[in-house]
Amino acid sequence: MAKKLWGTAIALVAAFDVLLFHHSQNALQTMFHGITEKIENVTSPQPGQQLAAEGRSSASGSLFPSKSHHANTVHDSSVPAKKVPEKPASTVQHPSGKNVSSSSQAATISVPPAGVAPGVVSTGAKREKWYNHEHSTIQLQSLRYGGSNHFPIKGTYGHFNGDLVVLVGVFNSAKTDVTQWWTYSVPVANGTIDSTITLPYHGELEVNVAPEKVNKDDEFTTSSHFTFTNIYNPYPSLSSLQMGELQSWLINYNENPGIHALASKIVGPVQNADAGLSSSQLTLDEIRAVSNWVSEHISYNWPAYNNNQVPWQQATKTFQVRKGVCNDESALSAALLRSIGIPSRVISGTGSTKGVNGPHQWNESWDGTKWILFDPTWDQVYYDSQTHKVGLPAKTNYSYFNLPPKQFNKTHLNGKLASW
Repeated sequence: MAKKLWGTAIALVAAFDVLLFHHSQNALQTMFHGITEKIENVTSPQPGQQLAAEGRSSASGSLFPSKSHHANTVHDSSVPAKKVPEKPASTVQHPSGKNVSSSSQAATISVPPAGVAPGVVSTGAKREKWYNHEHSTIQLQSLRYGGSNHFPIKGTYGHFNGDLVVLVGVFNSAKTDVTQWWTYSVPVANGTIDSTITLPYHGELEVNVAPEKVNKDDEFTTSSHFTFTNIYNPYPSLSSLQMGELQSWLINYNENPGIHALASKIVGPVQNADAGLSSSQLTLDEIRAVSNWVSEHISYNWPAYNNNQVPWQQATKTFQVRKGVCNDESALSAALLRSIGIPSRVISGTGSTKGVNGPHQWNESWDGTKWILFDPTWDQVYYDSQTHKVGLPAKTNYSYFNLPPKQFNKTHLNGKLASW
């Protein structure tokens, strides 16, 4: 039974940054972004005074074919899912240089923690059958799979150069609906598709391969001309820590080696200074360094926000252009951290302040013992005179790094794990 992926869109979550900021000598004012101050000569706000809500609202559908499955609920941000041993294990090299375990019986293909590897291996007793929807221009070969949770995808897509979206969904027990999705970015060179992906879920799965584009309204769209297949994965679902190192369409950190190089440069001084600290304290300081770097070096895209035309961009794009909104800053933070082997995830939810709510994205990263909450966008401080141009913040205050969950969750509501 194949569930068709109809042409759907993520309408670009229209940036809604709202902030209520009260200075002790000035009236309460309604402003925009992480901090916008109408009074130029003010002192730094005290903790708890700086609040914001920003993001992109979905107006015309979703990338995901099933209803209400844009993200997977995070039940407890302080406790990861129990890690299930995988079988069989082989050692592969992570971009960070660490040896990590990856389940595969095919010695010719080692899929890294990012979940996407170049090249395919066709093994096992099962052969998938691909179905084309609406005369899809994507043509995929039927290959044998099995023996691991790695799945080969090989075929052609005209003379295209760029990325395809590969969505992996898992059916409910009745096999009537897809309950969770993961959205990979898979490269295409000269029209050639040749990759192996990790199947993140156990059970009856649907794999969709579709083009992606950004239309004139800045909506991210998957074409209705997609290709899909239904398969069964007998291997356990990935743990939350393993999911925290997967790449996705948004967090495609494995597609630009410069991301790993930058992350290594950012945490280098921390590693030298913290040589005597515990592993968890060192990792915490590395997470802090990355969060601070993003706050200090990524310009908020005010013109796009003001015109309600915020582009939907991958982490590699944010890395290149050094500007974006909350989605982009949180995605780049996760990309940098994942590239050096620190499990990290983007959380999509609601920013809230004094009764004013809006869509927002922030981060969680694993320090070795617990998930660390942080928000690089809300750590940026902008004056009102800056909010008509792209530019770096006037200052950063680091107020939203590693707050206790109870305090952080007063302003960051309804957090769900973003799977795009």
